[in-house]
Amino acid sequence: MKYGSLVLLFIAGCLFANGQPVNKAAGKIEYYSYGTGNLSGDNKSKSHGIFVTMYFNKSRFIAFLKDSIDENTIIDSSLGLDSADKRALLEYARLNAEYRQRVLYRAGGVSFLLKQFIADDAYIIHDSTPPFKWTLLEDRQQVNGFPCRKAVTEAGGRRFTAWYCPDMPCPFGPFAFGGLPGLILEVTDDIGETNIKALTIGYPAGEAYVIEAPADGRRVSAAEYRRLLDNDPLLQKVKRKQ
Repeated sequence: MKYGSLVLLFIAGCLFANGQPVNKAAGKIEYYSYGTGNLSGDNKSKSHGIFVTMYFNKSRFIAFLKDSIDENTIIDSSLGLDSADKRALLEYARLNAEYRQRVLYRAGGVSFLLKQFIADDAYIIHDSTPPFKWTLLEDRQQVNGFPCRKAVTEAGGRRFTAWYCPDMPCPFGPFAFGGLPGLILEVTDDIGETNIKALTIGYPAGEAYVIEAPADGRRVSAAEYRRLLDNDPLLQKVKRKQ
């Protein structure tokens, strides 16, 4: 009985830190991500945007991704399709933005889970990204009222600049960005394709939220998901016309 009590106390210690579950969110941040580097002229105003709502603590985060709908951008990408396929593509984008909630989850390390949709079918993709090799600089600035420091890295032929907040000791950021001694609040690159900025920041979190991995969907590898995308009839048509 004595040993059983010790085991229960040990388990409770693993699950709770300072009286709080280890998967309880310490903060909430909302980002907006957009890119214009691959557009020119009047199309600069038609860049595709994504709103990101992320709950985080020191060991994990979950982010909910929502596309911003710009019908002109979607129509531009569907040139060459007949009217029925254009309507289908617009409806596909609208449903993705409003009802098909994409979710990104990471619990330390370089691996992550990403919930995506093809039509009405949900998939949970297990993938990983190599860690960024950051150079920490002495530059400082305020982002949404939080003191931040500057870091730079290179990946995929681009140079990225991040502003992170040491007062929020969480090694995460938007999408795959992370690995700094503080939460990343802003990321840009040197060609304008990446512009990610914090819109609102709640730290400590103003609401109770438990961070849990997405569970409702078919688990696939990244390679298998790409094969499924390649076989989607509507997306095939769009690719052929581009």
